Formats: sequence, structure tokens, C-alpha cells
Amino acid sequence: MSQTNWSREGPPPQVPVWQWVPAEMCPHAGGYAPPEPPSPPPLPRQVVPRVRWGLPLFLFIATCFSTFWAGFSQGGRLDHGLIYSACVMTILVCHEGGHFLQALRHRVPASLPFFIPFPFGPIGTFGAVIAMSSHVKNRRALMDIGLSGPLAGLVPTLIFCVLGLQWSYVGPILPGVTRFGEPLLFKWLYRLEFGPIPPGYDVYLHPMAWAGWVGLFVTSLNLLPIGQLDGGHILYALMPRRANTIATMFLAAGALATIVFWWWLPMLLLLLLLGTRHPPTADDTVRLGLLRTFLGWLALAFVVIGFTPRPVILEDTGPRPRQDIPPEFRRAPAPFPDWPEEEPAETILV
Repeated sequence: MSQTNWSREGPPPQVPVWQWVPAEMCPHAGGYAPPEPPSPPPLPRQVVPRVRWGLPLFLFIATCFSTFWAGFSQGGRLDHGLIYSACVMTILVCHEGGHFLQALRHRVPASLPFFIPFPFGPIGTFGAVIAMSSHVKNRRALMDIGLSGPLAGLVPTLIFCVLGLQWSYVGPILPGVTRFGEPLLFKWLYRLEFGPIPPGYDVYLHPMAWAGWVGLFVTSLNLLPIGQLDGGHILYALMPRRANTIATMFLAAGALATIVFWWWLPMLLLLLLLGTRHPPTADDTVRLGLLRTFLGWLALAFVVIGFTPRPVILEDTGPRPRQDIPPEFRRAPAPFPDWPEEEPAETILV
């Protein structure tokens, strides 16, 4: 590298520029004043979504009253209504709370749970829903959000089923009494608790066991792999390319089943209104991992043992007789009468 020879007309390297530039061309001739860097633009203000408490709180209180009325109307006792309402609301809060907390964990905008009261039915509620944004970052987040609700709701559901059967009893089937269908899981629990049930008898559920039955029914219904149900989220997380096709096939099978089970027609119309197509995530290429995949398939398989196509059985062969339920609410089946043995007869000739 050669050394540069400065000419006489040019300034030496150690002399600042403003000492040989005319003063009228350099406003800072008296000293060096480097230009200040431009200030960065202000950051956009982060908008925190406002949490609306009014309508969710009102629906929660209304559902508490509707479930209390359903429990009270079945047993005619205040404590039965309180027990049933508390257990059902616990199951629903755990179910929707699982969805909500996982949505917050994965930073997916979601509303508070909207409970649906229904005071005219035998269970007092249509469950609860959460309005959630469809912008989910990947399949793993979708699996966590869709799976957390059923898993969180099943914990109190199974506890109430097992404990409630301790206070339930077996009695003869009475005409005009509303009975509930028995999914496979309940049949197993019946056999463990009461043994073989004789023909003409049925299990009369304690309000806690009845709430467990409702939680089991709501959970298995939500796990159907269709559209916006929890099972639809899980199915899309497991099989994003084939989920819409499989959901359409399940809905078509459900439409054929309504020919026999006609009481499912309102549910079928609701699923048709919501549609079977599931919106994609931002990244469908993320792998779920072995644990999430196993839990996802296990949750979909739970429908087989938790769902019953005939949830309510109404025996309308006659008016309902009046029946006083003992305070302990548990009694054994009525034993067959012990007839006295006949004395041996003497032989006579005629």
C-alpha cells in the first residue's frame, strides 16, 4: 500500500474539513458538531382486548338456576337440586377453563365461557361455548386447546360418577319415570357397584351420579370428530389433510342415523349450520409428538364408551305413581318372598 502524497492545495489529513472550507459554506466553522442520528419512530401502542364480564356472568348465574331447577324437579328436594347444580357447574367450568387457559398459554384471543341455560329439559343446560380466534400458530397449539377441555372435564366427571353411585340404589322400573341411557362406561360401573341387575330393575341415580352422567354425555358429544367440536379440533391436529373429508363422512353417517334416532335431528341441523370444514393453522407442518398423538387418538376413542345414541328413555305406559325416596337414598332390590314349605301330604285311596 503506497503512501498518499497530499498536494499543497489540499488540507493535511489531521486538519478538519471546516478549517479550509469557506466559512459561508460550513455553518459549524467554530467547532465540530456531528449530526445527531434520527430518533426511532415510536412503537405502536399495544391494544389489550377488553374482557367483557356482563353477558358471561349473567349466563353463568342463569345456568346455575336452571340446573338447580332441573335437579329439584326430579327429586323434589332442595339438597338434591343444590348437589346436582354444583356438580354440573363444576364439570362445565373445568371443561371450559381448560380451553380458556390453553388459549391464553398459546396467545390465541378467546372470550370467557358462555354457559347455555335450558330450564325446560331434564339436565338444565346445553353446555357452554368459548368464542376463539381461528388464527392458531400451529397444530400443536390446536391440539392443546382442543384436548385440554375434555381432559379437564373428565376428572370431576369420573369422580362424581364413582362417588354418586355409592348413594344410588336399584329399584323396579316404574311406568312414566324418565330414565337415562347407559353408555358402556356406566354399564361397567353399574356392574362393579351393584353386580348383575335383575330384569325389570334399574339404577336410580343420586344427584351426584346424575351430574356425572351429564358430564360424560356432554364430553363424549363434544369429542365427535366433526367441524368446530372438540373432536373436530383434535382430528384436524392429527390429520390436517384428511380431517375435512373424515368429518363429512361422519356427518353423513349421522344423517342416516337420524332415520332411526330421530331425536338427534336438531343436533344434525346445528352441525350442518356450523359446517364440517376446519380452518387451517398458520403452520400445519409442526409435528405433534408421541404424547399428544396418543392422547388425541385416545380422546377420539373415548366416544365409543362414553356416548349413547338414546340418552333419555321415557316409559309412557301409564301415569307415574307416587314414590317416597328414603333419606339415605340407597336401598337394595326388593327380595323375593319366602314361601313356607308345604307339609308332606298323606296318600289316600279313592
